[in-house]
Amino acid sequence: MKVIIYLFLIERVHIVRGRAKARMDDKLYLIHIGGLLPYCVIVILTVVFRLSELNATGRCYIGVKRPSSFPLIIYDVVINVSSRPFGCPNVFTGARFI
Repeated sequence: MKVIIYLFLIERVHIVRGRAKARMDDKLYLIHIGGLLPYCVIVILTVVFRLSELNATGRCYIGVKRPSSFPLIIYDVVINVSSRPFGCPNVFTGARFI
């Protein structure tokens, strides 16, 4: 569901900018799609490396294994650090949002 919302917002930005460029010629559109691709890979990893087991005492464990949880945490930290708006410089432009 999150990927669909991101795709909708990427399309919205492309339309609102109002340029007559095709999507594959628009650098901002390609940057946004490029930022979404790692998330799609992480979703596939979470499906492949899912954890669901029932031990001998009857306790159920549901979650994800390390090969999928580490990329998810790293991706989340990178996205959150690169988009901190409160008084911190933006990683890409150096501008401060106060």
